[in-house]
Amino acid sequence: MAVSEKKVTGKFYRIWSTADKLWHRISFWTHANDVEFNDGKTAQTKVGAIKGITTSTNTAETGYAADATTVTTLNQSVTTLNQSLGNLKTDLNLNGLSNIKIDAGTVVKEVKSGNNSFVLFDFQQVAEIFGLQTLSATDIVILVSNGDGKAFPAHLEGVTFMNNSWYVVFKDTLQGDMNCRVQYIMFYCKH
Repeated sequence: MAVSEKKVTGKFYRIWSTADKLWHRISFWTHANDVEFNDGKTAQTKVGAIKGITTSTNTAETGYAADATTVTTLNQSVTTLNQSLGNLKTDLNLNGLSNIKIDAGTVVKEVKSGNNSFVLFDFQQVAEIFGLQTLSATDIVILVSNGDGKAFPAHLEGVTFMNNSWYVVFKDTLQGDMNCRVQYIMFYCKH
């Protein structure tokens, strides 16, 4: 025969203990809204919003907590990455590149119609940038990127040294005069 019952939450009973002369508070049923933490929040408020615990490092949805093993793995990855980045300068020195100088910046150059290259820097400008009296083209490496693809819609292929100048080269020949913003990084290393 089935028993009819009513669930009552938030109730407790006190029973006197003659052994230790104290009232014992006994709860028979507890609801997450009835459990209160020291900060005044209920268990429902504090942990009820957590959808679950995941070991995935690709979960982008809010509400999931990371498993401790996942956090440990991520911490180990960050430590390894930091060690690798910390060794970068050491690695350069070990390879005999401790005398390297670097300059980076942006310049806007006018490019005339009918061209597929333009002078980024001449020999004298590079020598002045690095404060050098003498310079060899083999001591210089320049990397570039197009700083404004809307204003100059050509792909920059790279840099070529010719006629005592470093030229930015691009694939297509321009059909009109344009300005090109070039982001560059230049390395000097005496061989």
